[in-house]
Amino acid sequence: MPLTKSILNDELNKAFSDAMYKFLEISAQPNGNEGKDKSVEAIEEASETFAAKASTSIDAYIRSGLVTTVVATTVATAGSALAQTGAGAGTGTGAIT
Repeated sequence: MPLTKSILNDELNKAFSDAMYKFLEISAQPNGNEGKDKSVEAIEEASETFAAKASTSIDAYIRSGLVTTVVATTVATAGSALAQTGAGAGTGTGAIT
């Protein structure tokens, strides 16, 4: 999944829709649920459905981004302090592109 808000939005919309259909499947039985209130069960099942689908979409969304880093000066690990002057680690921007 490319890193675009519209695709993530579509995926979350589908996850929510699937969760609501799961809710209806459990709570809105044509025979009145045999006189039992299945609201709690329906909410739990719908929540699990949404969480499973949404977390997969969000994970794919996040993993599709690239975090930028800076190429740093090579750090010398041997030699005198003078030989290591100017060496250091760079800091990336942390921006996801």
